[in-house]
Amino acid sequence: MKRIVLLCGCLLVWGSAGAQLTLDSCRLLALNLYSYVDKPFTAEASFDFSKFRDHVGKAMRMMDDIIDLELEKVEQIIAKIDADPEEADIRYVESNLWKKVREMALKGRRTGLGITAEGDMIAALGMRYGSDKAVAFAVEVHKTLALAAYGASVEMAEERGAFPLYDAARELDNPMIARIREADPELYAEMEKNGRRNIAMLTIAPTGTTSLMSQTTSGIEPVFRTVYKRRRKINPSDHDTHVDYEDETGEKFQEYNVYHHNFVKWLEASGYDTSKLATISDAEADASSISTTSRPAVSSPGLWVSKSVGGTARPSVETTTAPRGRKKPAMPCSKAASAWKRNVSACTRKCAARPPN
Repeated sequence: MKRIVLLCGCLLVWGSAGAQLTLDSCRLLALNLYSYVDKPFTAEASFDFSKFRDHVGKAMRMMDDIIDLELEKVEQIIAKIDADPEEADIRYVESNLWKKVREMALKGRRTGLGITAEGDMIAALGMRYGSDKAVAFAVEVHKTLALAAYGASVEMAEERGAFPLYDAARELDNPMIARIREADPELYAEMEKNGRRNIAMLTIAPTGTTSLMSQTTSGIEPVFRTVYKRRRKINPSDHDTHVDYEDETGEKFQEYNVYHHNFVKWLEASGYDTSKLATISDAEADASSISTTSRPAVSSPGLWVSKSVGGTARPSVETTTAPRGRKKPAMPCSKAASAWKRNVSACTRKCAARPPN
């Protein structure tokens, strides 16, 4: 988790969950924003922009290499279809489909570089999620991401060639290109001269499964729940266990609490004895089980994202994150939970909106 990227990709996605609306691949790569916070959950916490820019450039090169690797496999698929013994009219639909996929990849070389763990990053820096300060900082992070990604694509265009469809004149009125032009005129001049390697570079995806692997908040969202209860089925051969729940069929289950990983890190940084978390009562666990709202509100990436995938929502400005330099309560259970409820990434009221992705 502690460094650079988490990669997920799926071939041939079109019109699925708001993904690519053409016969192109969904190539997603997420940078873990929390991993760029030095001394998280302390008064000295800071975001390493220099390392972030460097990793964005490396990630873009990785993504461009992945397109070439994908094209190799697509060529093999087409060759396999052409060599199949079926009649040509039977093979036509599948062969034509993959040829269109190849064509789209070659013409645009689309990538989907994005981020995850924005909620944890904001909490680790001691800001209120959804506050003006946090939104402004998140916008700066996404601006840095965009400029570094476009810069890497322009650099690769000079080395490897621009994507075939590039035409600076056709993009003059494009809002995203206009923001790049205003923010970095020198980069835009280089792009006019050399083109860029990729037609599109940025995608903000929900990163649900990816964030489970990185043990962070998902995408641009805050933590959904700081603690929740899970059940494990008890098998007849199991030892050293106890029954907490029995369903209508007689199946027996043991219950246990699961804590958001960076919530535990905040507790440790604040001096709590986290060894007691496994044995706290249901009432104390429920007190720290804080659900975040899923209704749209502030969008911190703002104008610096070219595309988003799925129904990523933003909580209201009531959402908060851990403050700096606050005194710890005397006990690590219900009082810690109430402290987190007042000051950490969670909303103080529920809404009837759909659950987040």
